Formats: sequence, C-alpha cells, structure tokens
Amino acid sequence: MAQQASHKPVFPKELAPYIDVAAYLLDARAPAATLYLDDLLVGKELLILTRSQLADSRASSSWQAMFQDHGYRCMIVDSVTGTGFDAILDYLAELLKRKSAVAEQRGVKNVALRMVALGVPNVGKSTFLNKLIGRRKLKTGDKPGITRGRQWVRLFEDVEVLDTPGVLRDAPGFKRRKPVWMLLNLMPYDSALREESVELLLERS
Repeated sequence: MAQQASHKPVFPKELAPYIDVAAYLLDARAPAATLYLDDLLVGKELLILTRSQLADSRASSSWQAMFQDHGYRCMIVDSVTGTGFDAILDYLAELLKRKSAVAEQRGVKNVALRMVALGVPNVGKSTFLNKLIGRRKLKTGDKPGITRGRQWVRLFEDVEVLDTPGVLRDAPGFKRRKPVWMLLNLMPYDSALREESVELLLERS
C-alpha cells in the first residue's frame, strides 16, 4: 500500500530489534504524500495523522479507517490543542503493561518501552513529541531539517522516545510529490514548482 523507505536505514540496523513502537507521523492534509514506512520495523507501526486541525475531519476519519482496514493502528492528533494524545498515552501504557508482564515471567525487572518517531521532513515530529512530553524539550521550527541527528528523550520513567531527522523517500517519489510538499510548507519555496503547484490548487478547489 505504501512506498517503503530507501535501503539506507534511518537509524542503526542493530537498534531496530529494541524498538517497541514505530510512530510514523503523517500530515493529515496529505497522508499519502507524507507516508513513509521502514522495512526494519514491520509489525511495530503506529500511524499518526498530525495537524488534524488543518484537515477535513471527515477525510481524516476516512484515512484512519482505510489504514486500519490494512492492519495498521492509526490515530488522529492535534499537537496544538492536544486532541488525541490521551489515546496515544493509553496505547503506550497498554503496550508497556504487556511488555512488563512478559518480562516478569522471564525474571526481568525495570522494563522500558522504546518508541521511535519517524516521518518526512517538517511533518511535525518534534512538536508532536514536545506535546507528548508536556514541556518544550526538543528544537522545533517551520523549516525542514531542524532535527539534525537522533536523540533519546525520556517520556516517562519507563517510556523512552527516539527523535529522528526527517526522512526523504526514494528520489523519484520525492520528485513527484514536491508540489504537494511545497504547498504544505514541508519544503522551501521553489519558483520552478510555482505553476505546477497552482495547477494542483485549481484541481482541488
């Protein structure tokens, strides 16, 4: 259903087995254009539709239903108002409870749930994590590339989150979506794309 990431991993391959949740952030205004999945994290996906306040609620619900029909857990959030974050926290708590139960059977204590936040540049990962954490701890901004490298952030005593730089998909796929990305402010303005972007707006108006 979705285009996969390039073969170059977003984070070290050896780290993938220790990740419990792969949170992929998608812009609710254009989920297909901002969808990214990594082969290393199959079965751990949590799709999060961000900036829901800027999107049509009915369209977002349709996208959510479609993703869930394909077997993905999908949630809709608003990083400005905090809408939808309780559901995410409940989901993480349930996963931690399951992991702790399994670990206890094996005699392991002090279990931590590890989540990685992934997505294309400027989709709002750091803003999302700041809201989830409850305080401004990660750098955010309107321009792509604010997060320069990987950084672990402790969400709770037993939940850790790995923030990552924005990921570009394969070059052909990125080229096809440039006009959409520019309209959504996911990339710097490019005058060469002006006419194509205007045509796109007229088609959807």
